[in-house]
Amino acid sequence: MSKKTLITALTYAGTLPFLGCAFLTLSDLSLNFLPIAASEIARAYGAVILSFIAGSHWGLVLNQKAYLDILIHSNIAALLAWTALLIPMQSGLLLLTGLFIYLYLIDIVRLNGKVIDKDYLALRRNASGVVVLSLLAIAFM
Repeated sequence: MSKKTLITALTYAGTLPFLGCAFLTLSDLSLNFLPIAASEIARAYGAVILSFIAGSHWGLVLNQKAYLDILIHSNIAALLAWTALLIPMQSGLLLLTGLFIYLYLIDIVRLNGKVIDKDYLALRRNASGVVVLSLLAIAFM
């Protein structure tokens, strides 16, 4: 398996919990076997994934491929993702939604061409779109 294929597969696999939680939230299925609501799972998973993306920006800076201000942006995003776990559910989901958009915009504005290529940007756009739409569906149901 090529590196590009693996990155694509793992990225899209990472969206499945968001899609699953959105499906469970939008459906009337009784899920008594889950210890917490699907919205809580999505919020926690979202904070983890968002922190992972923010951390990947650190790797770019450490390899001297990205601007130093990326460190500040990624720290702000990671701290706000943690904050999303501490505030009311809908507010936390909406905060995470905004943060996923924010990190994608950083990729477009600050990393496009210099560090990441168009194929990866398209992958990030698609995955971020799935995540954002899933979080919005969960937040407003």
